[in-house]
Amino acid sequence: MKSLLIEFLHKLMGEETSATKAAHAMGLKSMRYGRWGKNGVVTHTTDDNGKLVPVAKSKKPAAKPSVGKKAVAPAKVSPQAAPQFDKIANMPSYQRGIKSLKPAEKKQAMVFFTDLKAFYNPNTPPAKRKQLALNLIDKFQLSTSANRKKVYLGIFGDNQQARKMLGEGGFAERLLHDLEKATGKTLGGAKGGSNASEVLAAAAKPDLTDKSSATTDSTVADIFATEPLSFLESKFHTLHGPLGPNGKLVGTSGGKNSKLYFQHSVSRNTSLDHTIKALKELEPAISPKVRTSLQHHKKTMQEVAQNYTIPSPEAEKAVGESYAKLFQSIAEHCDNKIAGSLLKQFAEMSLYDTETAAGVECYLPAAGNFPSGDKIKITRQGTKIEKVASVSVKYGLVGGEFGSFGFPGETAQYQKYHPNPDYRNRNNSHPAEQGYSLGVRDDLIDEKTSFDKMFKQSGFAAAISNSDDLYKIMTDCKRKIELLRAKIKPKSFIDMLAHLGPIRKLNESYAKALLKCIDVAKLEELVGFDNAGMILSGPMQAATAMSFAATLNTSAGLTSIEHNHQTIGKDGSYHSATDTGSPDLKLWRLSFRGFDRRGGGLIASYNSNRRNIRRKEKGKKKQTP
Repeated sequence: MKSLLIEFLHKLMGEETSATKAAHAMGLKSMRYGRWGKNGVVTHTTDDNGKLVPVAKSKKPAAKPSVGKKAVAPAKVSPQAAPQFDKIANMPSYQRGIKSLKPAEKKQAMVFFTDLKAFYNPNTPPAKRKQLALNLIDKFQLSTSANRKKVYLGIFGDNQQARKMLGEGGFAERLLHDLEKATGKTLGGAKGGSNASEVLAAAAKPDLTDKSSATTDSTVADIFATEPLSFLESKFHTLHGPLGPNGKLVGTSGGKNSKLYFQHSVSRNTSLDHTIKALKELEPAISPKVRTSLQHHKKTMQEVAQNYTIPSPEAEKAVGESYAKLFQSIAEHCDNKIAGSLLKQFAEMSLYDTETAAGVECYLPAAGNFPSGDKIKITRQGTKIEKVASVSVKYGLVGGEFGSFGFPGETAQYQKYHPNPDYRNRNNSHPAEQGYSLGVRDDLIDEKTSFDKMFKQSGFAAAISNSDDLYKIMTDCKRKIELLRAKIKPKSFIDMLAHLGPIRKLNESYAKALLKCIDVAKLEELVGFDNAGMILSGPMQAATAMSFAATLNTSAGLTSIEHNHQTIGKDGSYHSATDTGSPDLKLWRLSFRGFDRRGGGLIASYNSNRRNIRRKEKGKKKQTP
């Protein structure tokens, strides 16, 4: 057992044991469970100290069972008694998590799996198993998600990849069950604080359960065959909605089945129940008034589904008012972080339910990572689809009137809606990665003709008279980043994490050179003073902004994406409005997130209020006599 554990843990860490190295040197192949050999014959094993030793040849014949007596078979351990640990190392979530850890943190992960093996040892008595479970929960700060399909390793703090390395469902769900069975207690999240906002955000995430794919459903296929949805990869071609007896989506062409869709949303969306349960567990750290307002909202929605004519203006008004009261209660009784976590998730259901009640044909994408869209809206001419819009729903306004709504979107996702395939992969979520040294596709910098075309399409010529100077800055910075990357030899962005500091400093070192070739006043007039400041921070910011500007100018502002913004006013009133995008870069609040674990590259939020953005002039100083 000890030798198997040693071999397993080193495999998890991506390392070779001394026994493995010795076996490979002798040309032996693994026959699993610490056994090594050739041609199907075991010749060596790994001993309890992790060393390779030859198999001793027995001189005694095998003992035969006594005549008239049955041979007693060794006790078998049920295959369900413990998870198959050798499969954990192959889980993508585990591989991402372990790669993101520092050496000291990897040792903590090794200790966790050592303790976990002890917990699952079939010879461990129930009393000791309970204590081992309690120790695991306490030592590694274990908690679960609201849907109870994940177990988080809280010991790794804000490293989300490491915290979630146990994945979703499968092993994580089994571990949760076994820990709770051993302790007799329900595993939950910490009360209040940042963990509370994470628990509530997970609980409130819409989940309509039923879904259908374009590969087997002609109704879904027809929708995704229409631009701009046809630009997206097939993995995104799945929709939520009520299913017929044949297991396929019931169509709602022109909103004809709006009542069925609304009833489906009310009855099948489990997020309200998950959130009510999570809020109950977090009381009194969170006011019970939040839970009761959610329960009242749920009751109202059920009454509308049962008693109202749908579609109708009356149903639309009742649904909108119910969400408005809910949002106002959450904003009043929760701190900003928790309120934001809840309202961000409820915002998209607010728009979907309100429009469905009004008879608008709309659908919710089933893919959790659907690019830049929380809802799909269809406009038809008769039965023919005339227009498809991907609607991005954001709650809250950060940074004042001209700031960002909600969590800004990655431009690497927005660009996927461009009609020309060449523009759909120009910006990258992880700057400095292979092929995207400055955060834009390398050929846009390497090839002068491509750079000149991008520069012209961006409209930046109004602020930069000599593009050759800018080109020299960008190519020089790119060359030095590639030299740094050549020393690191990363296999993925995760391998770059520890080296992003030097890359950031290198990028920032070109800021003064940018100031010499860019007319700051004209750039501020072109994109807004706040965006100008971001662009002037370094070649990475300048290149990604220029690329996105070219993408906007060659697609009429990516107007196939609509932007719904929901806010709570200072007087407690609820507001919801939808904008269509614009090629004017000034109307997009830009920021750059390229030097931390999350990545994102150039991120943007559309805000039409920015038409009026002006730098506040400082008051003139009074002259002293």
